[in-house]
Amino acid sequence: MPATSRQDLWLLVTAHPDDESMFFLPTLRGLVHSREGSNAVVSPIAKMHILCLSNGDYPPSDGVVRTKELHIACSQIGWNCTVLDDKRLKDGPNEVWDGEFIAEQILDCIEQLMDQSKSDSTCQSDKKNSKQYNLNILTFDEVGVSSHPNHIDTFKGVKHLLQEKAKHTRTDDGVINSQLTMLSDEKNMFQLNLHVWTMRTISNPLRKYFFWAFWEMMPQLILFALQLICQLALFLLGSSLWSKTKKQFTSPLVGTKQSTPTSIQYRIMEPSLAWRAMAAHQSQFVWYRRLSVLFSRYTFINNLVQLLPHESYLTHEVESDLPPISIIQEEESTFLLNTIQMNNIREKILPSSLQLRPWKRIYSLSRDGDSFLSFQKLVGEWNSKSGQHCTLLVVKTTLGEVIGAYADVPFVQTVKCPAGSAAGTCLFTVSDSNDVVVYGKNCGDGKRVVLDATRRIVSFGGGASSGAGDGLGLCLNDGFLRGTTARCEAFGNEPLVERDVFEVTDVEVWGFVFGQM
Repeated sequence: MPATSRQDLWLLVTAHPDDESMFFLPTLRGLVHSREGSNAVVSPIAKMHILCLSNGDYPPSDGVVRTKELHIACSQIGWNCTVLDDKRLKDGPNEVWDGEFIAEQILDCIEQLMDQSKSDSTCQSDKKNSKQYNLNILTFDEVGVSSHPNHIDTFKGVKHLLQEKAKHTRTDDGVINSQLTMLSDEKNMFQLNLHVWTMRTISNPLRKYFFWAFWEMMPQLILFALQLICQLALFLLGSSLWSKTKKQFTSPLVGTKQSTPTSIQYRIMEPSLAWRAMAAHQSQFVWYRRLSVLFSRYTFINNLVQLLPHESYLTHEVESDLPPISIIQEEESTFLLNTIQMNNIREKILPSSLQLRPWKRIYSLSRDGDSFLSFQKLVGEWNSKSGQHCTLLVVKTTLGEVIGAYADVPFVQTVKCPAGSAAGTCLFTVSDSNDVVVYGKNCGDGKRVVLDATRRIVSFGGGASSGAGDGLGLCLNDGFLRGTTARCEAFGNEPLVERDVFEVTDVEVWGFVFGQM
């Protein structure tokens, strides 16, 4: 389990109302009990929240009714909850949920919880400290417990958040650290130490519904039976003795077993609570779910395994002392670069004066359209502000290649410009393995950045003219519909892609916010 020196946030991400009671109850109750008492494992001020991605309105179910039922169940379990109602996350076995969209919904929920945490009167002491937290996300594994497509898509969304939105480093002793940096609407910056835990699916029906009791839970079952016998005996011996010892024998049987740093098992024997929590979902409490509450392994045991990022997303911790990049969030924030690629670009390209600044997407072809006037207006307004003349241009081709340029001069109407006016400008390519190859960073002479509004082109090269056949390292033309690349002596590059002329899928221009370090 992660250390608890910082305030914790535990977030369970489910697909439907009743998932929390049917599958995750041992984990939820185990964590509640873990923060109680003098030997608490989880921080007493830890927030525990459930994010349900749909309201379960698959016919004939009523989404409003199921939302109310979830709130009732959560009040009994001891967790808070948020239920989404979005047409892009409709309940149903034939519905396909987008992983990127799910990741954004999770980020929005985390942002709201962090802002609440900052304003919570019980956390006043934390405000004086660094705004760093342990974020623990719980969800299904890749099989989805019951193989429901919505469960599997929920896992994919959480996995996308882990791999694409966080920065991952590996220490010398092999420990992997994942960190997520967020800037909320209230301009609070949070650094979250991210841990993702997935619940292992038990596929064998005998082990899932019966033999688990003999293989894994027999000591707890025997103790529970003895507890019931003692309760009955004390009750028969007299009410006075019963009242003195009742509390001792009515506490739930809770157990936690951590066999490795990346796996943990929660065990709990609270059958009456399990029944009440599932019965709160009255519209779903049909006969087979009643049997499931009584006999399912998930009512009593959860095995969690930590989900780790793929090797391609890891960097060594000693490579950089820089904090994670802060991005000014947008309502729709799917970017051409992932977090690893952004960090590599920052370390290899950006000057030290920009490396701690938050990033802001100024222009996006998919968001703002292919109007060259829109590009001029948005980027021009940004460049006109003090300290914001440097920008990063990112291009994605129809074949999925990612290339671009860093400009240390403003994008303004310049059909001709003097040689050497863009001394810090460079070109780059990004590989599928997140490697960034830079061209021209140390070539101080002859580089030019040209913007020609008449011909609707932006070019990076060494010639005063901005024509497409002048050996330009990178040139975007036809209103960003296509581009060209060639060997350019000023940047010392070979063509950035295999073809001289390429089609463009998307273009982004990033700026670096002045005054917010």
